[in-house]
Order: sequence, then structure tokens, then C-alpha cells
Amino acid sequence: MEFRRGDLLGGVPPRSMGLVVSNPPYVSDGEWLDLSPDVRNYEPPGALRGGADGMDVYRRLVPQAVKTLMPGGRLFVEVGEGQAPLVAQLAAESGFCSIQVQRDLAGKERFVSGAVPGAPILSIAQVLAEADGESRACAGDRTSMTGQDECEGGGPPREREGGLLEALRRALAAGGLIGIPTDTVYGLAAAWGSGKGQRALREAKGRDAEKPFQVLFSSVEAVREALPQMGVRSLLVLEGLLPGPYTFVVSTSASRPEAPGGTEDSLGIRVPGHPELLELLAALRVPLAATSANLSGDSAALDHRGVPGEVAAACAVLLTAQAAAPPGGTASTVVDLRPLDEGREPVVLREGAVGTSEVMERIRVLLS
Repeated sequence: MEFRRGDLLGGVPPRSMGLVVSNPPYVSDGEWLDLSPDVRNYEPPGALRGGADGMDVYRRLVPQAVKTLMPGGRLFVEVGEGQAPLVAQLAAESGFCSIQVQRDLAGKERFVSGAVPGAPILSIAQVLAEADGESRACAGDRTSMTGQDECEGGGPPREREGGLLEALRRALAAGGLIGIPTDTVYGLAAAWGSGKGQRALREAKGRDAEKPFQVLFSSVEAVREALPQMGVRSLLVLEGLLPGPYTFVVSTSASRPEAPGGTEDSLGIRVPGHPELLELLAALRVPLAATSANLSGDSAALDHRGVPGEVAAACAVLLTAQAAAPPGGTASTVVDLRPLDEGREPVVLREGAVGTSEVMERIRVLLS
């Protein structure tokens, strides 16, 4: 921890802070005269008085904060009664996004927050480099759908060394979002089974609640373990075509978290044909509910550079990979395999990276 003395954020290096929290002076000149004598006579005026309209300090602090905070950094300020709309507008004009106004216990609008567009950028290679050196005190560890470590035998999670991989696990377990490269378009992901994470996914993307997310697994074997009751014919298709640029909708009655990216009796499964991402999924030991990293209705991003600033600001980190997205960055082809359970042909719900006729022919060959 470093202590500095200065005028607000003056002298703080640009993009060096992740969080600014402030309760600045916000009492207007008119309100000052109405305060009780005990306050006016004994409280330091500099800690209370904010100029003619109480906004003087905000007009200096908020523009300074947007320069001092790193991408994805957050500003939280307390405001006087009636000032929230003015401070929120000032934050927007200064370049903040994801601006929110919160109420206090009395129901008054007294807090304003905002984020600097963007997010920290980290390569998957950096994360995986730490995975090999991770503590293996609990060799039989498994991970729940939320990303929480569990030890064999029902014991409590054992402590692991800190680092990037563990930070990602904790962020996902807490409901955080991450940006991920895939074999199609750049994605936005949360831990499978994290209700908080999936709510954050919908909020960041502006997506309707009835639209499900796909779920990313590290391998077909991981799918088999998570959904042991999946139909044999569906499993044959998955084994024959994955990893690859497909999302397969399958029937399942397996016990799983509420709203895990599908309906009550189905799930959209992805095993991307992206080696680095598959390694990351295996290291995280948790499937990811995922969607494209763009605002609903807008064009998809090919890589982290195309992610809208406000979407990126919702992420703990944007991950990059050495492998670039394919030309065009076409979304995955979505195929409904549920008809196989009734002896009928699958249905292509969305043509994407692989054309309808091509994927149907591949499936026919696999099932012949």
C-alpha cells in the first residue's frame, strides 16, 4: 500500500489505479447556511463545502479519475441529495461507461459509479505457464460447476499457490466475466452454473432472458462426464465432429445448475477447435457459459480489439491467444440433435462456419 498527499488525483500516474472511491465535499452554499451551528462551527468547511451548487469537486475529480484509472477500472462516489443525475451526466461526458446510480437505505439516490471502457489484457499462454507450476497438494481435486475447488473424500478445498490461474478461477467462481478467443468469434464467458455470472452476461450484452447461452467444455469426455444420460447417437456426433466450430443442442435430464445455458431439458454444447482455449478450459476445470462479445444485435468481434468498451468493462480480463480468428470470424453452426432421440434427422438452427449441407452430410456418415 502506498500513501500519497496531493490535490485529489493530481500527481497519480495515468492508468495506474483499478478503483477510486470518494466521498467528496458536496454541500452547496445555500445548504451550508441551513446546516446546524454545531456542523458549521466545528466541522472543517473544506470537508463539506462544494461551491455554489456543491459540484465543484466533482467537476475536477471525475475527469481526473477517468485518466488515472486503468481500462476496466471503477469509480464510486457519494453524492448529495439531488446531485446524482448531474454527477452521472458528468461521468458520461468524461468518458465513463456502465454508469449506475444507487440508493441509500432511505431510498435516496446517493451513489454514482462508472467504469473506464476496456479491461486488462492477458494472454492465455501467461495463464497456462503458471498451471504447470501450480501446487498439487490435493492431487485428486475436482472442480464444481461454479469453479470452486473440491477435494476427493468430501474435505474442504486445500490452499493453492496464488497467481493468474487462481485469480481467474476466483473471478469466475464469484460471478465474474472473462473475454475469450475461440475458433469462430471472440467470446464473453462466465462459470457454468453461476447465476450471478449469467446475469452479468445478459447485462453486459443486453440479451433477452429467454435466449440461452452455449456451454464450452474442454473435451467430449468432459461433456460425457457432465451429461452422462445424453443419447448414444448424439454422443456419436459429438465424438465425430468435436472439437470444431459447432454448437450442438442435446437433450439431457442430468442434474445441473439452474439456467445453465439451455432450457430445462436441453443444452447447447461447444468444444471449440481452439487448442489454447481447450487447454485453458482444462486448467480452469470448469465449463463456461458463453456468448459472443458484442452488444445484442451488433456485429461480432473477431478478437479482443473489437470488443465494445462497455462490454469489455464488464470483464475481469480479456484473454488473447497466439492463434488468430479465422477469416471472417463466422459464428458457430448450431445443430439441434434432439430429433435423434426420436429417430429423426437433426435440424440446423443456424448456419455458421460450416454450411448446412456439409454438416448434415457429415452427420449422416457418422450415423450410417
